[in-house]
Amino acid sequence: MNKQTLATAAFISVLLISAVAGTHFVGIGKANPLWPDRPQPLDPSEPTISILSPQSQTYNTRDISLNFTVNMSIANELLTPRYVEFVSVYYELDGSFKKVDLETCENETFHIWANYTKIQHTRLKFSENLTGLSDGIHSFRVSASGTSYATWPIPPSRGGGYEKIYSKEVSSYSGRIYFTVDATPPTVSNLSIENKTYDYNATIPLSFTVDKPSSWLTYSMDGQANVTIVGNTTLTGLSHGSHTLTVYANDTVGNIGASETITFSIAEEPEQEPFPTAYSIGIVTVIVAILLGSTVYIMKRKH
Repeated sequence: MNKQTLATAAFISVLLISAVAGTHFVGIGKANPLWPDRPQPLDPSEPTISILSPQSQTYNTRDISLNFTVNMSIANELLTPRYVEFVSVYYELDGSFKKVDLETCENETFHIWANYTKIQHTRLKFSENLTGLSDGIHSFRVSASGTSYATWPIPPSRGGGYEKIYSKEVSSYSGRIYFTVDATPPTVSNLSIENKTYDYNATIPLSFTVDKPSSWLTYSMDGQANVTIVGNTTLTGLSHGSHTLTVYANDTVGNIGASETITFSIAEEPEQEPFPTAYSIGIVTVIVAILLGSTVYIMKRKH
């Protein structure tokens, strides 16, 4: 056997030994993995949206606090921790959409055990002030989307570090909230009292109109405490001099409207004129003189 044949045989032997060893080591690697398998994506629950404000009611202000929470959850495996991540949150007001800046939101993560499974919950809290709303009916709702991921260590041969293995994106909408803004106070007008002087013993009718239903009515005389009334009324027994009067109305949602302030006067009661004593005495004297004169005349005739 020449040298070339021996070299060829040795090379073939090395190849066979390498193949057998490689197969052996691969088998060992499968039976005793030195690197975790790449985790499979696991979908989280759909976002659960809770709107705290506004509610389906009437507000007597054009500035309303907006508050809502969004919750997502996922089963958390012991060897493969999984995490929830919000992708986007929008709110819709009267058909106009606004994207929420997730960086400004408060996030809270907690775990709950259910049927021996650790459930991870992530809750997003958002608040904002809606200002300058117009009177009338408004609609509001929230939409949210999110995903979940597990981390997988990247082999050192590929640069090391961790890779996020994402699930598909899930989304949901809240129910639509309808609320009403009524920030306009009632208008009180057409007061019957005029800016003039009334007789000292006058009974003054007080009538007026209010342009919307009211829960209570009052008037204030001369800046004093309000007097509750149920509608048109009359004013009596007013002292002489100048007076002011304002009528107030409170509508059914707490807006208070006021009439213009009317200034009027009550005339002073006239003094009784003293009976003319001297004049009366003169009359009596004349009558007495006439009677005496008549008596004397009659007596002279008899004689």
